[in-house]
Amino acid sequence: MDEKVQKYLVLGGIVVIISLILWISLLVKPATVGSAVLSDFEDTGNNALEILSQLEFINSELSISNKNLESCQLLNDKYLNELTSEKNKTFVCLEENRKLQTDFDRLSQEYEFNISQIISENEGKMSNAELELAKLKIDFKNLQSRYNNTLQNSANNICCKQRVDNSDIDSYRLSNDKIVCGVGEANQIQC
Repeated sequence: MDEKVQKYLVLGGIVVIISLILWISLLVKPATVGSAVLSDFEDTGNNALEILSQLEFINSELSISNKNLESCQLLNDKYLNELTSEKNKTFVCLEENRKLQTDFDRLSQEYEFNISQIISENEGKMSNAELELAKLKIDFKNLQSRYNNTLQNSANNICCKQRVDNSDIDSYRLSNDKIVCGVGEANQIQC
């Protein structure tokens, strides 16, 4: 045989041997894993059917738990949305309250300023009015005194002249802005 053919045969043999080793390792590995799993099953005291039944039960419980989790997440999202909405409303309310407080403070300051201005203006007017009133009271007392003196003098003059005709006349009264002389009236005459 030719040297080239021998090389190919050797190479072909090597490939066949490597392929056999790989094939055997592929067959042996699952058998080894299966044997280990079977050994683990035997250690738990359960057979394969019981373990499969337990796995189905656990998968069912997991499915229920996942649905509950989804439901909780939806509810949580709803609550977060509501909380965000309420937080936004609260923020708007606080902003309105701050604005109203600012307006109230400004109006209070304006009110206090206006009140102080009005009080200041009216204190001056009130002082002038009090002086004028005091002056008018003095003038009124003077006029009242002069009126009373004039009335008494007039009544004395009128009634004393009438007393010449009627000696019983000793007093007078005012009736419709006129002096009426008489006997036993409230105001005495002096003749």
